[in-house]
Amino acid sequence: MSFLQNIFNDISLTKNISVWNDDEDSDKANLRRIKLLSSYSICSFQQFLDQSKSSGRKNDVLSNALLEKSKRSEKDLQLKLIQQALGFAPPGSNLDSVFRFRASKWFERNMFEYALFDLCEIQSKNKKDLENIKLLQDKCECSEKKKIKEATIETQIIFHKFLQNFSSSVNLGSSKKGGRFLVADKNINPGELIADENSYVALLDRRYRETHCEFCLIKSEYLISCLGCASVYFCSVKCRAAATFHSSECLLMDQIFKADTGVWHLALRIVSGKPASYWATKPYLAKLNSYSSNAISTVYNLVTHKDSGDIEAPVLMKEALTALFYLRVLKTSGYFKNEISSSNELSSVELEVGILLLHFMRVTFFNSHEVTELIGENVEKIGCCLNPSLALINHSCDPNYARVMTGRRSLAFATRLIRKDEEISDVYSPTFFMVDRITRHDTTQRYNFICECKPCIEGWKTEQKMSLNFIPLNPGDNIDQLEKDIKLMLSENWTQSLSLDAAIEEISKTLKDSHLRIEHPCKGVLQLENLLHRLLWKFHCS
Repeated sequence: MSFLQNIFNDISLTKNISVWNDDEDSDKANLRRIKLLSSYSICSFQQFLDQSKSSGRKNDVLSNALLEKSKRSEKDLQLKLIQQALGFAPPGSNLDSVFRFRASKWFERNMFEYALFDLCEIQSKNKKDLENIKLLQDKCECSEKKKIKEATIETQIIFHKFLQNFSSSVNLGSSKKGGRFLVADKNINPGELIADENSYVALLDRRYRETHCEFCLIKSEYLISCLGCASVYFCSVKCRAAATFHSSECLLMDQIFKADTGVWHLALRIVSGKPASYWATKPYLAKLNSYSSNAISTVYNLVTHKDSGDIEAPVLMKEALTALFYLRVLKTSGYFKNEISSSNELSSVELEVGILLLHFMRVTFFNSHEVTELIGENVEKIGCCLNPSLALINHSCDPNYARVMTGRRSLAFATRLIRKDEEISDVYSPTFFMVDRITRHDTTQRYNFICECKPCIEGWKTEQKMSLNFIPLNPGDNIDQLEKDIKLMLSENWTQSLSLDAAIEEISKTLKDSHLRIEHPCKGVLQLENLLHRLLWKFHCS
């Protein structure tokens, strides 16, 4: 159990019982909750947010020890230890020495570009450093100081004029029951790209912090550390500069993770990514002529289920306690530069930011996506993110599109034929093909709805319980050859005989034919949709 949950349990219902029991879901009620919680001395969180005791402090003694250990280590372990030494090295001669040593190791491995990167990071370059930089620039045929690692996925898509991250094949619809949703503006074929979006904000899972960039979430052999702490790494100076949120987390990352606040952490990053003066202008109220994933007003106006009456008093208090904890994090890091208040009392500016944090906590809770990565043959979760455009797509246990990701970038593809005016659907739980209805509903309930999609209403069987029958949509249609083609494509060695792009093209054509001629759901066709998704992962993200 996290320290935040322990505090919540200890202070619950100990004073002002009416506030603890109030289930009013409004800004006014939330202010009362935050003010009450801030009156508890334990809720100053001082003992948990002492930066001088952070495990991520720079430590030249530890850095030197790690560097010496690396010199005696096996080749495979050596670079990992040097990276750790880099993380703990304070800026100055110690850090320069680590960069020089790592550059020599990159050079030994013929990784000249990385060696050049490290030498360029040295602050006090000597004559030999400059000579080596010139030598490596010639080797790399690179005249720039540093090349920035970025996702290089090439795609072809004609974007929608209003829905800036979607293709022109998509349109926006709305209804009283379903809210905003997306429909096909024309027939969309299997394998067709329908969206290309970079996350507004993202969070890397803790276990990937030494292998992936904290900002772009891309795995990289080459990583540099934060200049203020040893807790996070970046793949480039560009990503380090872009991670404006980190100034509020520096030397506090471990404690934020120990608070175990889940996707709510994204709300902290949304707020801390901009100065307090920015939020004072209320930029999230601006009206736009298009739906842009980069606009804060787009993020602010995502679904929050506020005033729905479905959130109980204890949950509202836990949200308020988490928002207060984030306020203490911001205050400890110096975010409120011109505000002076006691350890418990909150200024008017802090209270306004607290309400904003609560709003974005709801936004991230109901609209976030997992960040996934293809690791070997498996797709693994490496973090979470907020994709304001893809968040428009509603749930079905039988989705017709799927995502592939490279760090913060998501590509969305149709996995079956989506007919004109048909709704485009995502899946917020495992699909009906994977798990039973009860298990799916346990997941979807957190999004404040009970799923009433066709598989749930009709009780469709899971993959294990489905027979491998191919039933024609039209009784007189002979689908024997189509059935043979599907079974061949699902055979173990079929994809090995083709290039990835050729296999994707063949499967896409067969799926289009299948959706026109075979009754749905069909086990073989669904397995082929899953194969298409895996191949799209390999083609775009390997």
